[in-house]
Amino acid sequence: MSGEAYLAACVLRHVRGLHFQEYLADMADLREMAARRRETVESVEHTDHTEEIELEPATEAAGGAAPAEAAAAAEDAEDAVVAELLPMTARRVVLFGCGRGIGGAAFLRRQPAARLYGVTERRADVAAAAERLTAAVCGTPETVDLAAYGLAELDCIAFAAGAAAVVSQESLQRHAAALAQTGQMVFVVRQAPDALVAMLRAVGLVQFFVDRLQGREDGAMVVRAVKQRVPSMSVQTLLGETIVTARLRALLPSKCLATVPGVFARVHETSLNGALAQQMQSSVVIRQRRSYQSVEEGLERTERLRQGGHVIVYEMDDNPILWEERNARVKHMDFVGAHAVQASTPALAEVLRQYNPHVYVMENQLWELPEPRDYEAEERESGGRVVVFFGALNREKDWQDILPALNRAAAKYRGKIFFRVLADRKFYEALETEDKEFLRSEHDYDGKFVSYEVYERALHGSDIALLPLRNTAFNQTKSDLKFIESAGHGAVVLASPTVYARTVADGCTGCLYRDAEMFETKLERLVEHSAYRHAIARSAYAYVKEHRLMSQHYMERVNLYRYLVAHHEELDQDLVARLEKVRKG
Repeated sequence: MSGEAYLAACVLRHVRGLHFQEYLADMADLREMAARRRETVESVEHTDHTEEIELEPATEAAGGAAPAEAAAAAEDAEDAVVAELLPMTARRVVLFGCGRGIGGAAFLRRQPAARLYGVTERRADVAAAAERLTAAVCGTPETVDLAAYGLAELDCIAFAAGAAAVVSQESLQRHAAALAQTGQMVFVVRQAPDALVAMLRAVGLVQFFVDRLQGREDGAMVVRAVKQRVPSMSVQTLLGETIVTARLRALLPSKCLATVPGVFARVHETSLNGALAQQMQSSVVIRQRRSYQSVEEGLERTERLRQGGHVIVYEMDDNPILWEERNARVKHMDFVGAHAVQASTPALAEVLRQYNPHVYVMENQLWELPEPRDYEAEERESGGRVVVFFGALNREKDWQDILPALNRAAAKYRGKIFFRVLADRKFYEALETEDKEFLRSEHDYDGKFVSYEVYERALHGSDIALLPLRNTAFNQTKSDLKFIESAGHGAVVLASPTVYARTVADGCTGCLYRDAEMFETKLERLVEHSAYRHAIARSAYAYVKEHRLMSQHYMERVNLYRYLVAHHEELDQDLVARLEKVRKG
């Protein structure tokens, strides 16, 4: 099979096949729903996987457009809060109080395989919600009968604060019948939830988890209710590195964990919430790149955590060889003094197993799927300009070999090729062209980095992303995060085989080069042939959508922590033995 034929097969498999299957599934659902409501629904509007269903007349807020807009904005704010609490694995969700669908749309970017059906009491909001969600209806928890629309075996039924305040036991009875046996109901409440819990218990739900909404000062709480009992567990993360890695390795995974019934997840920069840990049946403490300064400190704090009954997990996403002198001085207590270690790549896990045999891989994933790009429209607007992106730190030795080829390309394609550089000022200055820009912030992180939002915007507007890595012991343990970020934002990677050959399908989801000559040849093809470039970008985007989102993997963390809790006793015996070796020197 030729390279072009292989590429075409990849694109058909990863792009058209994926969307066609979703289309068929949506059509089947819509036909079933339409059949059930044909006699009772006045009108149905369906456009591109969305539908608008009006159940009853809705009234605008009194006082004209300004109060109506204020009411809509208030419901949007409630919707955004409850959408953050939806379980990320959920595939079939109903959200009461969906507003104009803004929060629900954010959830669908995190879990694009889901179908989210929104309910709003404002007729004026239904059309906007229908554009963003799978379907939208006008109604309330009291007037909507989910069964009448063929909605059953739902993974989650959620209620924003306004909807939760008016729900009755009779409507809860109907809605509970539509919930899957393993599903959950989620409520945002602004007052003591005792009455709500009593109603939920009366309709057959058996276990309830109440937690305060983090970052709120109004006392708002989230209530999760389930049909099957689950164990309770606190998962608390102590941050050690807060600028670069905390977001992806700690903060966002903790958000995911908190949507699991029975899991109470927190992230701290200083100390643990001891009271929370004591209230749960088990406790996991994650030390994220948090370093002991002496052997004595490591032994004392490890013993304190052991005596508290916590499972200790060390989180690491970089090769410790970078800090070998310090690690050796403290006898590698960061890794030795944990029941288990979690790492970002298999190669890094092998390095860490020399200090602790219990190492588990939690690979990097994207938090949400960026909006798809319209390449043809972008090309028309830019006049065919091709933007080449480079955004990485400490890569000077990695890009030296390809710099001459980049400068030749800059001269050959003057006016067509444009370079966008983040972080690496030396790389920017080494480019022999005026067609370039350097992005930095004087205010964020002492001017050394830009915010992640700036990084994402720059990448989303680029066509080719350069990912050079020499074949060194340190580089081999890195993750493919920059590939999936580039793929998600629609930029084709031109990458070294080090790290990226494990993931990138050459010519299908990206381009790999073995030497400077191959780099130059592939760069020229990507610059000259936009259809080829766009086909690879779409295939890579489909790969991320199908395989590399956090929603598809965070239960691996939950299952790991439950496994460690179940084997706490034997893990602790191993830990005691390792600590004894440290004490004996």
